[in-house]
Amino acid sequence: MYTNLGVQWASSVPAFLSLACVPLPFLFYRFGATIRAHSKYAAKAQRVTDAILNKQKEPEKSPRTSLQEGSGGSETDETGMEKVGKEYNSDQQEIGKENG
Repeated sequence: MYTNLGVQWASSVPAFLSLACVPLPFLFYRFGATIRAHSKYAAKAQRVTDAILNKQKEPEKSPRTSLQEGSGGSETDETGMEKVGKEYNSDQQEIGKENG
């Protein structure tokens, strides 16, 4: 390419090509939803994504068991955080009284 075009033009061709690509991200940002609406693959991917998100939003249907006093077990709430039984709380209060 440098032999046929010369140094100036051979270096300018990739520069012009990259300059032509500059507006592409902005065009995809502006018209991306329209482009995806016409694609059968994007529509299917959107349905799958929506199904996954809806499934995550649904609460668990299994009944929660309450902790019995002295069971020593633990349970998680809706957020996945561990619930602590009354035995643990009373032990912590006693420790706090001893230290304080």
